[in-house]
Amino acid sequence: MGVRALNDGDSDPGLVWGEFRLLRSLGEGACGMRWLVAANDATTLCAHTLSSIRDGSQPIEGLVEEVAGRLATVTQVHLPRVLCGRTDPRLGPAIVAEHVGPQSGLVTLDDVCVASRGRLPPAEVENAADHLLQAMDAAHSVRLYNGPLDARQILLDRQGRLRIEMFGVRRMLTLGLQKSIEVNESEIRDEVRSVVHILFRALTGLSAERFDVSAAQAVSSLDPALDEWFDRGLRSGFASAEQARAALPQFSQLVAQPPGLWRTALDAVSSRLPLRRK
Repeated sequence: MGVRALNDGDSDPGLVWGEFRLLRSLGEGACGMRWLVAANDATTLCAHTLSSIRDGSQPIEGLVEEVAGRLATVTQVHLPRVLCGRTDPRLGPAIVAEHVGPQSGLVTLDDVCVASRGRLPPAEVENAADHLLQAMDAAHSVRLYNGPLDARQILLDRQGRLRIEMFGVRRMLTLGLQKSIEVNESEIRDEVRSVVHILFRALTGLSAERFDVSAAQAVSSLDPALDEWFDRGLRSGFASAEQARAALPQFSQLVAQPPGLWRTALDAVSSRLPLRRK
């Protein structure tokens, strides 16, 4: 009999899971439910239950540890660090990674946009593009591919940096590790294009797939070079994350530390999240 993963309503604070203790649900992510867990040293981590990922032909339980091991070898500041993967009778197959959010929960890019009245200023969008494309380029350099990003994968950490969680997990679990590294140019363009789509919405508040409008038409006084970047990214696309990052208008001037708005948005979103204690 297969394992049954915990659902949000099954939250059981204090449940011991190996060396981890379940604290509470962090809501649903792109790969399944997220759970805040505490390690023996009281460090808080994020466990992702993966039972919702099935390819219809084989169970994923046997792949989880191998996938987690693959992810653990990738070190990049905009990719959350993965610690381990395992299968548990209550949690089902799960991967444990660092918890990047504030004490009160997780903050997504969508949360930041809402806190910024639905749109991010162009300079912040370029900064976001830099973060996401750095992460994607680092992953691609070791043949780790995700497919088009799900917006739910993009989180804001406590330092105001964007992170892409569970990069490549769904692809590896559905295709297998060997097939997951087999990609063509079109697939890479589509993956990079997904970043452009997500940021077009962050900039304009509109979906590029639903509205036939340019970034400059939606945002007054937009730098023509940034408008051109979006037009190219949405249409012909970029051949790589590295190419897309290098084409950013302010690439040479992007700052290493996040601008003030990210901090302001992080504080605003965090203050609205309930601080649930054990």
